[in-house]
Amino acid sequence: MVARPGDHRWSSYAGNAALSHDVLLTPHVEYLALGEDAASRERNYQRLLHEADEETFLRAMREATHAGFPLVGEHLKVRLEKQGARLDRGKPGRAPSRRPGTTTNRYSWS
Repeated sequence: MVARPGDHRWSSYAGNAALSHDVLLTPHVEYLALGEDAASRERNYQRLLHEADEETFLRAMREATHAGFPLVGEHLKVRLEKQGARLDRGKPGRAPSRRPGTTTNRYSWS
């Protein structure tokens, strides 16, 4: 989407990386877990966002996003498919018709 994390208009990067102060920004649990104090969190956040993702991961993420399917690991994928979830991109065109009274996307996460 953008070349650098802070380039996106609505990015919280500058606030999380301590490049600017954003009064609207509330640190979330994942951000707070990056370090024991503000300086270490900011430093670790900058490092995390400056590491490039592998091309295979980016491709898989884009395909899943564009197709509207979750990107999950193999173990969870097998469990979901056994429950009838469709996790792979289908053929383009109309969705298959469903029998009246049936539902889809029912998962048991236990």
